[in-house]
Amino acid sequence: HDSKEVAMSTYALTNANTGEVEKTFDSLKSSDIPGIIDAAHEAYLSWKTNSVEERAKILSAASKGFDARKDELAEIIGREMGKPREEALAEIQLVVDIFNWYATEGPAHLEDSPLNAEGAPVNFVRHDPLGILLGVMPWNFPYYQLARFAAPN
Repeated sequence: HDSKEVAMSTYALTNANTGEVEKTFDSLKSSDIPGIIDAAHEAYLSWKTNSVEERAKILSAASKGFDARKDELAEIIGREMGKPREEALAEIQLVVDIFNWYATEGPAHLEDSPLNAEGAPVNFVRHDPLGILLGVMPWNFPYYQLARFAAPN
């Protein structure tokens, strides 16, 4: 492994409707990755101490936030990827529904599941947080991919 940092490249946000570059971003340097992983791990250590009910409240708030900003969010993905407004609004509604479902139904799915003890005094399955996750997502449903990955985790 060469200790020199590779020259930084950039990527562009191009308006899908006009073809104009609206903004450019520096690509992530490989030397930044360990710090990002460390920060994610620290966030996980804090997050895992929240009760399931607290996490459900956060999902509910996320749902309300997406719903309140649906017009703005639809405009963003319309501009950035050319998604028609009707499709963008339908995607955002799906996100609202996913977050709502996990906020209301998720806690029951995370309760301890008793098993047949087979001679043991207590036998059950417990669903505990395990650590950080990395998700690699396709670009064509940005909000939906976020919800389907983040909400159950």
